[in-house]
Amino acid sequence: MKTTIKKRIEEINSGIVPEGYEKTSFGIFPCDWEKKKLQQICDIFSGGTPSTNIPKYWDGNIAWCVPTDITRNKKYIDSTEKYISQEGLENSSAKIMPVNSILMCSRATIGPRCINRVPMATNQGFKNLVCKKGYYYEFIYYYIEILLNHLLKKSNGSTFLELSKSELDKSECVIPQLKQEQSRIAEILMQWDKAIELQEKLIEAKQKLKKYYLKKMFPKKGSNIPEIRFPGFTAPWEQRKLGDLLQTLPFKQFLKEPEPDGKYEIIQQGNEPVIGLANGTPCGDYKDVVIFGDHTLSLYKPQRPFFVATDGVRIVKGQIDTNGYYLLSLLERYKPQSEGYKRYFSILADTNCITTYNASEQKQIGVFFERLDNLIALHQQKRDKLLKQRKAMQQYLLTGIVRV
Repeated sequence: MKTTIKKRIEEINSGIVPEGYEKTSFGIFPCDWEKKKLQQICDIFSGGTPSTNIPKYWDGNIAWCVPTDITRNKKYIDSTEKYISQEGLENSSAKIMPVNSILMCSRATIGPRCINRVPMATNQGFKNLVCKKGYYYEFIYYYIEILLNHLLKKSNGSTFLELSKSELDKSECVIPQLKQEQSRIAEILMQWDKAIELQEKLIEAKQKLKKYYLKKMFPKKGSNIPEIRFPGFTAPWEQRKLGDLLQTLPFKQFLKEPEPDGKYEIIQQGNEPVIGLANGTPCGDYKDVVIFGDHTLSLYKPQRPFFVATDGVRIVKGQIDTNGYYLLSLLERYKPQSEGYKRYFSILADTNCITTYNASEQKQIGVFFERLDNLIALHQQKRDKLLKQRKAMQQYLLTGIVRV
């Protein structure tokens, strides 16, 4: 980053207004950017829902977007789970949004949004933005991120927050006057998005590959021989209850608080297992153990001594010597389906599995899945780094701290 940009960032972070900039009601922006109400930039439309009691209003050919359609998609949307008919459209407050509108959730969770690639309507949980001439929809899609804190403050409701059209209409914006600058900013952010999307596709591909091998490298129901097996192993595997293979370690130092100079991981259950580091006397038996989330079905393989955060975390290892990474893959293969918030360890222990006791075969299977997990983790680290960089760059570009 250029020295001049670094200096500008430092000045603005300190509340100093650099030359060529001015202070507005919600930040410091370039003097040559224009101040507008959002309604001057976009036409804004609410959605609607045809009566669900009239079948002929449904299953037509008009895509009808609801918030779950947004969460299933990334930036763009070209299909929806439900469709309405022309008659349903005409007998409701729903409106067809033209291609390249910004469909933004405005109830409960405010701000998630997509750009539609086909004409579609939405339900009443949306405020839909159609950019006027001179304004670039891709730029406005990103710029909403700058408005979010302001929009949340203007939302109200007792059951759930909702953003009204009138509040959105009068929201103040400071944006580049030239559509070329809007386009250039959007193009830069789109390049970041493409790089992030590539990493996410690589993660998804490797995760699918892992699921495939978990099915093929452990015998299917009714068999005692895996479909895919390392050379040199021919003996049949044995059926057992998982509970007969497992033991849990009685480590009771729960609820360790993270410390700035901590050395040992504090592990909780869930998708983000490590909540920080702490000092003290950790659980030193880590080599062949697996952390099982009793409520969440999460699995984690510690690499060094650790603490656990709650009593919902089970420290699991084999009754006899069992390779830790083999045990991890065995539990991933046979863990029960989620049924909401409940205790799952007893269900896990009562599950039938088919296992090998051959230490060499266990080790090769464990190493195979360890390498696959490491590859997935590498792509996740690259994605997370890109996300962090993009977040900073987005803030700089959309507030004019970095000019293009």
